Amino acid sequence: MGERKRIDSSVVGCVQRGMDFLDKECPGWEEIVNPGALDIACSQNCVMGQIFGDYSAGIETLAISIENASRLGFENAEESNYKNLNTCWKKQIQNRLATLAP
Repeated sequence: MGERKRIDSSVVGCVQRGMDFLDKECPGWEEIVNPGALDIACSQNCVMGQIFGDYSAGIETLAISIENASRLGFENAEESNYKNLNTCWKKQIQNRLATLAP
């Protein structure tokens, strides 16, 4: 069997905070974001990019500071964490969509 990598709990916490924030500010966001196309490192395919057309537009529209963008899992100062953020966002969105499915 393949080895499953465990995602750092701090990344999971950031993504959960980001999801909670989006639930409040952009209800239904999870139906807009395509987890298969999600790429945190791409300004059009990241969570903000898929919702608002571009990362910067989303951050500006929601008045999110650079510090909060990282705290909410929308970006990360360390490039090595982008893969973990991608994996976590995809998993969390897929889980959310599964609970919404009829």
